[in-house]
Order: sequence, then structure tokens, then C-alpha cells
Amino acid sequence: MCLYRFERPLELTESVLVKNIETVIAEGVETKAQKDFLALLGCPAYQGYLFSRPLPLEAFEELAMRN
Repeated sequence: MCLYRFERPLELTESVLVKNIETVIAEGVETKAQKDFLALLGCPAYQGYLFSRPLPLEAFEELAMRN
């Protein structure tokens, strides 16, 4: 049974990167459905347009300090 349908499932699969043995970061997460699906698979960390577009360094630092 498929819980979610993605236009580019291979890209989603390829975007899950192993940072080290204990931490997996999903890259390129653009929708809540993708994040929820990855969470079901046990992925603890995400990055992508769902959270923020690319930012200049100063804007990123400001955002990071608020969160």
C-alpha cells in the first residue's frame, strides 16, 4: 500500500543522505507529505524548501538564532 505519491520518488530516495552512522538528514524536502513519510521511516532530520529557501549567511545566522 502506498501512503504517499510523489512525482519523483527516485529523487526523494536519492535525497536521503547518510551524514554519519547515527544521523540521517533528508535533503530536498519540499512538502509536509514528504516530511511525514520520511518521519514514518525513522528519519530524524530534514532540510529543504519546506523550511527555508537558500539564504545569505547573515539571514541564515539570524534565522538560526531565533530557532
